[in-house]
Amino acid sequence: MLCQDPGVKQTISMMRAAFPDLRIEVEEQVGEAGIVVSCLSGSGTHRGEFMGIRVHTSRLP
Repeated sequence: MLCQDPGVKQTISMMRAAFPDLRIEVEEQVGEAGIVVSCLSGSGTHRGEFMGIRVHTSRLP
């Protein structure tokens, strides 16, 4: 099931605008009793303002 939460969708849109080449990978995922926890890692180049942080065009690991 995909997340339908408007807040999550807004955050993802903001991240995509700031980091157009953003890549997120699931490192590990565990589920039990209807609850799933995921460990994620991401990388991308900072090309737009994000949560008040100005652009510096550096690639983040």
